Amino acid sequence: FEREAYGDGIEIKRYCTDNGVYTFRAFGAHLQLKNQTIRHSGVGAHHHNGPAENAIKVIVNKARTMMLHALFNCPNHTELNLWSYAIKYAVYLYNNTPNQETGLAPIEIWTSARSSYSALKKSHTWGCPVYVLDPKLQGGAKIPKWRPRFCKGQFIGTSEKHASSVGMIRHLVTNNISPQYHAVYKDHFETAYANEETLPEEL
Repeated sequence: FEREAYGDGIEIKRYCTDNGVYTFRAFGAHLQLKNQTIRHSGVGAHHHNGPAENAIKVIVNKARTMMLHALFNCPNHTELNLWSYAIKYAVYLYNNTPNQETGLAPIEIWTSARSSYSALKKSHTWGCPVYVLDPKLQGGAKIPKWRPRFCKGQFIGTSEKHASSVGMIRHLVTNNISPQYHAVYKDHFETAYANEETLPEEL
């Protein structure tokens, strides 16, 4: 956290935390080394750190809403064990969404720089169906004419190591999660849902 802050030109001077690991000697020694101070919340008094607790509540509610929306539209492909990816994507959207009162996104306040909001412009609906181009076609090779040119996946967030246009896609058969650029996103879940035994009502 401090390395990331330092990269944005921010020096951490003080902490407000709960107890737990933040009372360990190793953490206290680090604070002394960095000339930092700390204040702990009282036991059972999380309101002492209200801004952080409120942010956690907002993030969890966003993640829960995204997962329920995906579960409603793709019941066979949305699994509850993906909740950590929903949380991570909720944080990503929260940090890049402008506040209605100030007009500034948290990332703008953090970096003291105006945002182009490209992250929001390139964002997609969590859990939506994605069609990823065949790897051979991505590399410029050819495949047999009647072979499928894509595989179906599920969008579960953006890649932290790539541009915002690169999504993290879950393969629906292997459950492998990989960053993909050559993909088509069905943000409105336009793809008709049907399992292997049941045909769609309308063709």
